[in-house]
Amino acid sequence: MYNIYFQEQKNNPNFLFVYWPTFKYEGSFEIEFIKSTKFPNPKAISEFLDPHIKKIVNTEDYRIEYIVNERNTNNVNQFTMTISGSKKLFNELKIPGLNNDNWQPTQETGYFFYKK
Repeated sequence: MYNIYFQEQKNNPNFLFVYWPTFKYEGSFEIEFIKSTKFPNPKAISEFLDPHIKKIVNTEDYRIEYIVNERNTNNVNQFTMTISGSKKLFNELKIPGLNNDNWQPTQETGYFFYKK
């Protein structure tokens, strides 16, 4: 849909240029970890998740983050990790005792510039 709109704008004599969205990740989801000796911090959790995720997608096709949000700051006994990547990753990442939650498609923004 974005490409169709862009192609139409190329025929507009007032169209100048566009700032493209990145379209890097299809969406994101969360996995909650209880704070423990095995998972004392987000770095340890990322190191745990990496080999599981790399069995499904390439390193450049995902990102693991610990976001300081209300959920994480209100409950200091857990870490909710946010994973950005493909829907395939969300569907295929199966780790016993953990659940993939809250799939959110990525919302991208592009900016089109026109002369008056």
